Amino acid sequence: SQLDAVLREEMKVYIKKLQEELAITTIHVTHDQTEAQAMGDRIVVMDLGVIQQIGTPQEVYNNPVNLFVAGFIGNPSMNLISGELSREEGKFFLVSKEVKIPIPPKLGKKLEKGNITGEIVLGIRPEHIFLFPEAIQGSVEAEIIEVLPQNNEFIIDLNCDSFSFKVRKDKEVLGFYPQVGQKSWFALNEEKTYFFDKETTRRIELP
Repeated sequence: SQLDAVLREEMKVYIKKLQEELAITTIHVTHDQTEAQAMGDRIVVMDLGVIQQIGTPQEVYNNPVNLFVAGFIGNPSMNLISGELSREEGKFFLVSKEVKIPIPPKLGKKLEKGNITGEIVLGIRPEHIFLFPEAIQGSVEAEIIEVLPQNNEFIIDLNCDSFSFKVRKDKEVLGFYPQVGQKSWFALNEEKTYFFDKETTRRIELP
């Protein structure tokens, strides 16, 4: 943990090669979830000594079983937005105070089929949010409050009245240069949007 960034990456590779050469089961304990994903064949995510989820790095990343795992795994971590499901003229929305986030049509049909209602938590990773410089159908306005350039991508902090969230986008894919104070519009990727039960914190399985 005291190594500089370059040596730290070299040490990860060395330890992983050593483990493969020795061919023995190895338990590597770390608080760095990025390190766990890079080095582990299987990850055991724990909170206060209790196992929350066991799986490959991809399984844990793509299918978090509860809010703790969703918020812990990933850098930046998954955006978690609390609100109440609302239906108007056959369309679903997540209402968070004064903000109404349109739920994509296919996802709305799954919510209807699963009879999902009431207060829930919507989860979506920063890289799975669409961001536009102008309004399009189904998008919601937000204000850019911080921009962090990261090599070939941007990590963008946005505020939407009742909540803040992050977007992570490749600079070439984004299509515009984000500026602090700029208005932009976001929409959800329906294939990568999750819902969690607010009381139990468990992920809601949709049909």
